[in-house]
Amino acid sequence: MSEPADGDTPGDRPPGSYDDTPVAGVVLDPPSETDDRADEPERDAAVWVRDDWYVCVGLFLVSLLFVGLHQASYETLSPIDELQHVDFVIRAGEFDIPLRNERIGQEAMAEAACRSVDAPGYEGPGCGLEEYDPADFQENGFNTAASQFPPYYVVTGVAARVLTGIGVFDSKVTAARTLGAVWAGAAWSVAWYLMALLGIRRRARAVALSLLLVTP
Repeated sequence: MSEPADGDTPGDRPPGSYDDTPVAGVVLDPPSETDDRADEPERDAAVWVRDDWYVCVGLFLVSLLFVGLHQASYETLSPIDELQHVDFVIRAGEFDIPLRNERIGQEAMAEAACRSVDAPGYEGPGCGLEEYDPADFQENGFNTAASQFPPYYVVTGVAARVLTGIGVFDSKVTAARTLGAVWAGAAWSVAWYLMALLGIRRRARAVALSLLLVTP
């Protein structure tokens, strides 16, 4: 092994210099800023690239498809509490936030009367009446969803009101249900983005989102 030249001791070298003196039995590679070794695991899992935008577009399209198929086959209101949420959305679109122990409004009752409610033994009033009695509906007409957080209902209600007003939809319930596809697509896209930030690979993200999409 060669000896260092006079005046060239390790302590005398300038910072950052590289000693390429060969050492027996040792192979030294000069340091480099990048290392593209093929055997290293994928390191771009958390990088947001153009393909991720395509995935988000696909998630929105899947959401619209699911909601569209649902609306085409299921116009009735759900048997649990959809009537109360319909009333909240309709009223919030008018910036009228329901309070506890308040009854549902006439517009929501008209929707329920014409759509009916998917509940065994339920017999609601006829469609097209000029006025409805809240006591003829579920929960005696009380809005049991009045304690919910209002911003979601305000945004959805105002958007449904606008879409109905310009003729895109003929019912605020149909408009609000369709807007649910936008909310779902946005939620799935945020989930994809958060998993990217956590460094989860795209294949694992796809599996997780697929399971989420088919969850009832």
